[in-house]
Amino acid sequence: MKLRKLADIIVGGNDTIIKALSWLACGLVFIMALVVFGNVVGRYFLNKPLLGTVELAELMMVVIAFFSIPYTEKVRGHVRVDVVISRLSRRTQAILASIAFFISAGTFAFITYKAIVNAIYYAQHLLEATSVLSIPVAPFMSVMALGCLVLTLKLLAHLFRPLPPEEGQEGGLQ
Repeated sequence: MKLRKLADIIVGGNDTIIKALSWLACGLVFIMALVVFGNVVGRYFLNKPLLGTVELAELMMVVIAFFSIPYTEKVRGHVRVDVVISRLSRRTQAILASIAFFISAGTFAFITYKAIVNAIYYAQHLLEATSVLSIPVAPFMSVMALGCLVLTLKLLAHLFRPLPPEEGQEGGLQ
């Protein structure tokens, strides 16, 4: 029972982080639209484009992507093709889904580890920055690591509740 409570606390905290990251990603989409709009207005009406717009958009896309993917997993919004799986029993579907979540969690745990290692390395050596605005790349590797870590935790939670609740049933560790 205590383990179940601890799992609920961890999942609740992770869901709160996912919500905050997704709101941040939404805000960045808006800011990116403003930057691109400003660049278009500057380029075509004032004949002076904004410097570094492409770089800013690329860096914002990193944040948007890695902060949005955990939310998509939280709401189980990733694309699944279950032509064959849907014909199996619910128990078999759950077993196969658990295997898939385990493999996915392992993969993203490894990606998280490598992203952390690379972020630390780039931060220590100041190796890479963008070419026009000279923005360091290391913080964006940290963003990647954070997004992958949060996704890994969500995948592990789904490992124990592999299938969404059936219509009319109460949800569990979502």
